[in-house]
Amino acid sequence: MRPFALRDAALDLFFPRRRCMACGSPEGVREGLCARCEARLTRVPDRVCERCGDVAQAPGLCPRCRAASPPYAVARAALLYEGPARTLVLAMKFRGEFDLPVRRFSRAMAQRLAQEGWRVDAVVNVPAAPKTLHARGYNQAELLARRLAREAGLPFLRGALRKRNRVRSQVGLGAAERRRNVQGTIRIGRGIARAAGKTLLLVDDVMTTGATVEECARVLLAAGAQAVYVLCAARQVYADDEELRREAPGAQDADFLPAG
Repeated sequence: MRPFALRDAALDLFFPRRRCMACGSPEGVREGLCARCEARLTRVPDRVCERCGDVAQAPGLCPRCRAASPPYAVARAALLYEGPARTLVLAMKFRGEFDLPVRRFSRAMAQRLAQEGWRVDAVVNVPAAPKTLHARGYNQAELLARRLAREAGLPFLRGALRKRNRVRSQVGLGAAERRRNVQGTIRIGRGIARAAGKTLLLVDDVMTTGATVEECARVLLAAGAQAVYVLCAARQVYADDEELRREAPGAQDADFLPAG
């Protein structure tokens, strides 16, 4: 039996989702989406940058990866950050509706992991800043990593990384600004001891420019990890997440508050 099958069946029985999370339709809703929105979930196309996984016009490395090679081995995502996938991310990230999105994303990520054929020893997650955890009550990247680890039959290393509060959110920043903004914000955590000598799978919800996962990978490698692969729920093309700023309740989200 698949991991979480009994738990998911019980939740669906006693707390059914009666309307589609993406379009609001009451027709044929299964695990949060109607059949129409289910069909609109967009898999990442085959033609992507060999390293960072951004959608590419030509085979090989994208201009960014040719100019500066990322510290991780390879980065990939299960879905494109658009349509229903985008709605699920926003619900998970800003509205506290994480169960159904985590289910769907972790399953798609497990399929992508199997497709890539990476040989990894354990799963870690991108950490959240303390203020974000306090405001939100959870780290969606950790929820995804925990469930993905179970789906893939891999150990989950809790607390391998931690993150200090930062002055600015990554939302709305350009690639260079994101890299400057995230520098020095990721540090080793208590769980890092179990990562030494291992090939790790680093999990996050959305990858845009890759600045955050690059910083996480640097810290993991400096702490003794043999290699780091990156797998995200969704990939945003063109590195423009201004829509997240417009739609997210920014004034109430801890990432938007000044660090104390």
